Amino acid sequence: MQSEEDEDFIAIHNLIGKKITNIYILFGLVDEWLDTAECFLEIEKEIIIEIPPGTTGNTWIKELDPKAQSIFKDLSDIPVYHVNKEQKSTPSYPQQKQNVFNRIREKFFGYKGHKKQYEPNKVEVLENKLKYIQNRTIIDYLWFKGGDSGCFELDNGYLITEKSVAPSGTGLAGLYYYENVEALQKDKKTTLFRFSANS
Repeated sequence: MQSEEDEDFIAIHNLIGKKITNIYILFGLVDEWLDTAECFLEIEKEIIIEIPPGTTGNTWIKELDPKAQSIFKDLSDIPVYHVNKEQKSTPSYPQQKQNVFNRIREKFFGYKGHKKQYEPNKVEVLENKLKYIQNRTIIDYLWFKGGDSGCFELDNGYLITEKSVAPSGTGLAGLYYYENVEALQKDKKTTLFRFSANS
């Protein structure tokens, strides 16, 4: 274990009470089949750290990759469009047959016609909960048996962790957040350990 004086590391206990002012993610692809995600946590607008792996007393201080993007760039809620009452995806519906008039308009004016069956039947707005982890204070560090990365617990009960690799196209690599410890335990189905209980 590295000493907390090492300039490349910071001790976990020195992060307790500190605010996460930004989070950046750099996505990548390895060998065209493995998605990667690297998270950068900005602490008090002063240093950048990683989410540490499992049981540890320290975490890396990192340089922010210039290609990494802030997850807080757009915190607006997310519209979800349901197509038709059956909520089938658009590709499952055949295009309308064109009449002569529509063919003329398409040929000369680029108009492709209005396809009623492609209209959204319902718009559902999902709350963007990333706003609940911005500018929150770290109150503890947790880890679980067999986990790749530990979790920072925030002062509003939310927890954040990451999954650094996943099969390409699954969308599973990246930052994960949980609204409370119970949700984390339900997902991981294993015992959690607290830094505060072992320090």
